[in-house]
Amino acid sequence: MIKDLKVKTMRFLAGSHTAGPTLSNAIDVCRGASDNGWKITLCLWERPYDTPALVAFQYVRALNAIADMKADCRLSIKLTAIHFSSTLLSDVVWHAKALDIPLHIDAQHPEAAPQSFALLEYGLKRYQNIGYTLPARWQRSVRDAEKILDLQIPVRIVKGQWNDPSGQCNDVRRRYLKLIDMFAGSKNYVSVATHEARLAKEAVRMLRESGTQCELEQMLGLPWLSIHDVNVHEIGRRLYIPYGYPSMPYNISFALERPKIVWWILRDSFLRTDEKLQHFISSPHFSSQNESALSNVISAVDEVRKQVNETRKPVMSGEKDNKEIGNDAKGGTEKESFIASAIETDSPWNE
Repeated sequence: MIKDLKVKTMRFLAGSHTAGPTLSNAIDVCRGASDNGWKITLCLWERPYDTPALVAFQYVRALNAIADMKADCRLSIKLTAIHFSSTLLSDVVWHAKALDIPLHIDAQHPEAAPQSFALLEYGLKRYQNIGYTLPARWQRSVRDAEKILDLQIPVRIVKGQWNDPSGQCNDVRRRYLKLIDMFAGSKNYVSVATHEARLAKEAVRMLRESGTQCELEQMLGLPWLSIHDVNVHEIGRRLYIPYGYPSMPYNISFALERPKIVWWILRDSFLRTDEKLQHFISSPHFSSQNESALSNVISAVDEVRKQVNETRKPVMSGEKDNKEIGNDAKGGTEKESFIASAIETDSPWNE
């Protein structure tokens, strides 16, 4: 019962990171973001039971939709989702080339990296406009970076969701900046993909001072960085927009290291797609240099933590779940009051 509730809760919260379950939902969000000056990365989050052929078909559908949209948009694909099929990848690459739409390969778990890189090289023989993602947590990313430098293809640098089983990275930020330094002065186009203000600012500074073209890439559903943190007016801005089956984009243990992310997930879980995009674009975005904003966020998260320790009956999709969560068994309520209290705490932040 507890495991089932946990899965339902994770899917519910993960929905805050998606444009919606369908491609049409995603395209609506893409158009809105594009109208507000964002470049786009569109990405399908497939269902666990989707076949590789179905995923490849959905990638082709997405490419056709991007072509009709006529926005600066690339399609991010997961090679694990097509079971590393060179045949299916060839079909997707052929369509992307015919429509002149960039592709980008997402990073998955570390064990998939060797096959992913081999398929990248296979795809590049057929279409040159394919980028690759380097997670700073992985030891092999430094070696892969050397190859990508030679290939001169676009690269997205992330902290990474999964730890490297061959050895834990004790200082992810240092490794991240090491990768940035490798691309400083190169001909590669670099996407700085992080929501950590200090790290993003330093990475962008290094790339700009070396003359390397770069952009700041942010994920829908997480707080994008304030212009006080990174001057996004002087570099490109890209929004990563997932759609499809909700799944948490970050390991929960990583999220708990940054309470701001936990709070943002909780709040956005209750927004409609159009509200979510509008909030993302127009709200007074969090700045790490704003002590008042930081204090309010911490207060909100503290209130969430305090309330979640009480027993609650969660509401999923408008229906009360009979399973209780919390440390005791005194009964619950029909609405998660810990969510409501967090929203109330946020009110002065938005004033």
